[in-house]
Amino acid sequence: MRGAVLLSTTTTITVNSAGQPLTIKDPLNNITTFTYELGDLVKIKDPLNRETQRILDAAGRLRNVTNPLGQKTLYTPDALDRITQLVDAINGTTAFTYDANSNLLTVTDAKSQQTVYTYNNMNRTATRKDPLLKTETYTYDNNGNVATVTDRKSQVTTYTYDLLNRKTKATYQDGTSTNYTYDAGNRLTQIQEKDAGNTVTATITRTYDGLDRLTQEVTAQGTLTYTYDNASRRATMTVAGQPTVTYTYDNANRLTQITQGSSLVTIGYDDADRRASLTLPNGNSVVYAYNAASELLSLTYKQGATVIGDLTYTYDAAGNRIKQGGAFARITIPPALATASYNVNNQQTTFGTNTLTYDFNGNLQTVTDAGGTATYSWNARNQLTGISSTGFAASFSYDSFGRRTGKIIQGTTTNFVYDRLNPVQEKAGATVTANLLTGLGIDEFLTRTDGAGTRGLLTDALGSTVALGDGTGTIQTQYTYEPFGYASQTGAANTNSYKYTGREDDGTGLYYYRARYYHPRLQRFLSEDPIGFESGSFNLFSYVRANPISFTDPLGLQDQWHGHNDPAFRDWVHQYKQDLKYPGDKNFSKQDLNELKQQWIDEEQPRGKGGKSGKGGQWRGMRCLWWFNLIGIAIDAYEAMQQYEKCKNDPCFCDENCS
Repeated sequence: MRGAVLLSTTTTITVNSAGQPLTIKDPLNNITTFTYELGDLVKIKDPLNRETQRILDAAGRLRNVTNPLGQKTLYTPDALDRITQLVDAINGTTAFTYDANSNLLTVTDAKSQQTVYTYNNMNRTATRKDPLLKTETYTYDNNGNVATVTDRKSQVTTYTYDLLNRKTKATYQDGTSTNYTYDAGNRLTQIQEKDAGNTVTATITRTYDGLDRLTQEVTAQGTLTYTYDNASRRATMTVAGQPTVTYTYDNANRLTQITQGSSLVTIGYDDADRRASLTLPNGNSVVYAYNAASELLSLTYKQGATVIGDLTYTYDAAGNRIKQGGAFARITIPPALATASYNVNNQQTTFGTNTLTYDFNGNLQTVTDAGGTATYSWNARNQLTGISSTGFAASFSYDSFGRRTGKIIQGTTTNFVYDRLNPVQEKAGATVTANLLTGLGIDEFLTRTDGAGTRGLLTDALGSTVALGDGTGTIQTQYTYEPFGYASQTGAANTNSYKYTGREDDGTGLYYYRARYYHPRLQRFLSEDPIGFESGSFNLFSYVRANPISFTDPLGLQDQWHGHNDPAFRDWVHQYKQDLKYPGDKNFSKQDLNELKQQWIDEEQPRGKGGKSGKGGQWRGMRCLWWFNLIGIAIDAYEAMQQYEKCKNDPCFCDENCS
């Protein structure tokens, strides 16, 4: 086993005669047990003796899942193993119908709100009609590539491909276009934005080494270069205007040090591969403690050997976080809400004294209250470009990967330089105004340096910044949040905007969550989820399925994989779900994923097929995925439609990074 060889820790797995795991004992002697009937998994008991039960029918199809709280989810398959009905733990029923070719025709949610699909004679999605009866339309070329998409606002996007079926151009309703160039190795080397007059307005250039690893990215905002060690792990990253960042790993490929100039960040782990400690350059540190099910129990914050605060967490039997305590446990309660109303497409039309309107694509257009009306503007790509109200104005710009490269708030301009998904530098024109040191994961901001000096960011279990420490480790600023993220602060004023779950508080009342913007007071996103039902929710505006205490959504697409963002692992989980006939719309819990991650490691990290599991795969492409995957390669909105068609026939074609 890999862990035993490299780190002298042992995970023990017992199996039955069919090779199925019966018990998994981790290096800390915590045991998870699995029970089978006729080869089907029927019960999982975690190290805290919490049981999840599964009932399958004679054909091996999952019919019932009961969590440790006794809450049941029921599934009804038809004769072709297609899920036709899903009943949740509060008896909400979602129904699905299919045509003779097993294409999904309708989805009717628990409020009897229906989404309808049609297909062409090649079983490719032709239309999608939402519950407000607004329709988007798709056409294809002779090779099955999406040729045009007409959205619900009648905006047409046209796509062009080369002889290798690689997308070379996307032209939008406003006449702007995105143009793609590839090298002989099929690697994306350049993306250019052009205006309606075909003049180049922005260029991104990428360079790779002989192993297809990105070595340089040049944008209008700045240049980043990367090097790798012999194990293909990132060794260095350099941003113009910053000292080079160097990364150090242990023999289990775990990041243990990040060095930038004289700044050193150290990370420690326990024998179960969980983060045990984090020390920032200013001497502030965090110590992590877990229960036997790998749920985070506490965070202890120190300056040297002195404890300066802590957070503690309590969970119910299903692993839901139900209580927070400790010296840093602060919370504010939002104003009382008298009433809220929604239309049949789950659009919030009133919220207290606010009245809201939307365009046909589901983008928020106006919010009106006693103080006046705020207007939200969107471009032909359904990206938020501006907000205006009496005495207030904001505008936003984006690059070809959908990353927000600039914002102007009340006349103050900030531009961003990105390391893949994370901003690492802030600028005003050509002037650097702040530098950010980040971890390799998404939204882990370690230090931020601006004209006032360097601040270390201390975060909670969600990644929300709870305090800023100065160069000596003295706490200067503290943050308090409402349950859905509205922030307030005490202490020294600063220009840090990375707050709730590590996302940017713009000063507009919104948080920027990449694919979408989130409104913490309205407690929802401003626009529909670009990946539609693939998110696992039938409410396309919902933020983390209304469980902000336990989940985050760094991409604005679906609640996070609880920190498990390795594409190869996620690939394998998809295949595992297929093998178990686990429904595609049913997500694994944090506890499940922790156990599966250990199993994956101990099986020498096998590769799955990468396909979406269960009936979730049939929902791929029902909305337009204009976002990009975790390695920064652009996935256009309607390429997802192509993926959907291929995924139906062979999961091997499915994109591993679109979860």
